[in-house]
Amino acid sequence: MTTRMNFLRAMVLLVTLGMISTLTYAQVESSAATFPASVSWDQSPKALLVSYRDIWGEFANQDPTPLIRVFGDGRVLVHYPVYTPRAGEYELWLQTTELEDLLLSLMAKGVATFEPLAAKRSKQLEELSLQEAVLDAGETPELFMVADDSTSVFELHLQDYQVVGAATTSGEVNRTISWLGLGTDARRYPQLASIQQLRNAELEIKALLERDDLWKVR
Repeated sequence: MTTRMNFLRAMVLLVTLGMISTLTYAQVESSAATFPASVSWDQSPKALLVSYRDIWGEFANQDPTPLIRVFGDGRVLVHYPVYTPRAGEYELWLQTTELEDLLLSLMAKGVATFEPLAAKRSKQLEELSLQEAVLDAGETPELFMVADDSTSVFELHLQDYQVVGAATTSGEVNRTISWLGLGTDARRYPQLASIQQLRNAELEIKALLERDDLWKVR
């Protein structure tokens, strides 16, 4: 029994190390949070500040239009593809203070500083720990894989932001983040702060879909 468990432990370790072999040991998830004191953005109607979409692997020829887009003047556009029950274009308006609060909240959740490689390495190391715990309990581990989950895609565009305690601003933000199975990972790895924060950012953006002032425009 001991020989078998040692063999299984070695196999789990080899598979997991193979998963993380392309990541350097310098790419470790940081636990330091970023708390923005201020944020500035282009307030023109065509300036895209935030966009969000889900990409489902099992659907071919998916609509490329983001589910949610937030613009500099506070306009929020929601696009449901024709193959969804709520198909159509919807709109709402955020007050300047609401928009600022949203951007500050997203920044506080680390969207501007999220490091995918570091988060993936932390996730893989945590998965190794979970598998080892199963082995220690005398059970046979199962390799955990996400096969049919969605990919969450975020875009963020800001002119500038300043972190609490910093003497200078941190500069322009223009970035895209993609993560496969974000909701699944947030449930499986509750102790990984970066994944939890990104999931919280996703939920905050998607909360716009439930607002009473969202109306269909076409």
